[in-house]
Amino acid sequence: DTDTDTDYVIFEATVSATSTDEWVYFDLETKTVVTPETPDDSMEWDMAFRRTEIKINGGVSGTGGAEGAYFPTHYDNFDQHTLAPPHGWGTDFEDSDGDGKPEYVFAGWYDYNPDTHEVTPADILYFFKSTDNIFYRMRFLSYYDASSGEGGHITLQAGNVDGF
Repeated sequence: DTDTDTDYVIFEATVSATSTDEWVYFDLETKTVVTPETPDDSMEWDMAFRRTEIKINGGVSGTGGAEGAYFPTHYDNFDQHTLAPPHGWGTDFEDSDGDGKPEYVFAGWYDYNPDTHEVTPADILYFFKSTDNIFYRMRFLSYYDASSGEGGHITLQAGNVDGF
């Protein structure tokens, strides 16, 4: 898209979310982990991580107004998508399947192999509207620490896009 003045910055970030109990809160604009005093009512964070779980600051998970959209089979098209889609947006909502957890927009971000017990990123391209009303494209690259192999170290790739 050559008709915009947007500088499409792409970055990678790794969030160490190894605890099964504690959420790790992340702000996409600053690309840093943050520690909000009251996460349920805070604009400081966009996404939170706990092992394989990812919640967003919108819907039942927070008051920040964050939203996500996902497009299966478009993982490899990350570089070509510089415009947020006008449809498919949602937020975390109340438990509907009886497992006691909210239905997270990013619930399907990974595939699990029961034979090897490995977690790998699913073939999904995500779009995300942050609490700062900035639009991003996003995909997950890894679940494991590159040097130790320990799980719970989620690496994502993101880049800003034009809103719809």
